[in-house]
Amino acid sequence: MAQTSAGTIIERAWKKLRKSGSSTDVPAVQEAEMLATLNDIVNEWRRAFKLSGEPTAAVKKETAFDLKSQTLVNDSDGIATSDTTITVDSASDFDSSGAAVIYDDGMPDVIEYTGKTATTLTGASGIDWSHDDNDPVLKLYALPSNFHSLRATPDCREGVQVNNTPYVQVPEDPKAGQFAIYDNGTSKYLWLPRGLSGTARVNYNKTTTTIDGTEDLVEWDGEYDEFGIWRLVELAGVGDDVDLNAAKVAYAKARADKTLADALSLKGLNKLPRLRPINPHRGLSQDDYYRLTSRDA
Repeated sequence: MAQTSAGTIIERAWKKLRKSGSSTDVPAVQEAEMLATLNDIVNEWRRAFKLSGEPTAAVKKETAFDLKSQTLVNDSDGIATSDTTITVDSASDFDSSGAAVIYDDGMPDVIEYTGKTATTLTGASGIDWSHDDNDPVLKLYALPSNFHSLRATPDCREGVQVNNTPYVQVPEDPKAGQFAIYDNGTSKYLWLPRGLSGTARVNYNKTTTTIDGTEDLVEWDGEYDEFGIWRLVELAGVGDDVDLNAAKVAYAKARADKTLADALSLKGLNKLPRLRPINPHRGLSQDDYYRLTSRDA
């Protein structure tokens, strides 16, 4: 089911409050404050699901890449640390800007670049040592701009698969069955071993949206809109205690709490812990047990 806009949630809350943000002088019910409050409500929803170790469905995403072969440095003079252009056999498989790794005697040197031609990577930076002609150059795969963190699945605990085989994460220079994430502080890249072909798949959690405009989407599916609506009524009512009495605030809270509990129960949460049975006879004689538990005791 589709997600609902913040504006729709607020409009429905206003109807239950019998107010309008454009005409009321109560700060708690005005649009700007309702948006801020709704953002807090969305964060409550996220935290509730985070306790399960599984985020809400709205942040679950996946992406995939067709794997590309490495190319080679094609420069008889090699590459110096001051160079900003790297000539290769072919740059056709590289993104228009991005990151790559040059292997020199098996040692990796991650570089970044801002442009390319058919046979060059331009605007190169981060070359840590000089490299030779015919050194391998491997593409790093840019992760989506909304990438936040890797997400485990039942068949892929680390979140990355290559040709349907789960891979495990290492800090850098991955070998067979491994991957790494290169993070320059702004963008993140998937770093895979050399010599692969086929497809890589990444399961991830996307970055979340701050609710600061009426067009922003809330994080729950539409079937749980009552959570946001009633929680808004509850919190706005606390700030408008003249028109909305304590009983109505409590009612709104109960409705919101129940909707959240229903959503969590579908994720296997809120189950009572299974306690180990207690032996009532432990440490007691049979006479003492009957005396302490008898109706007349």
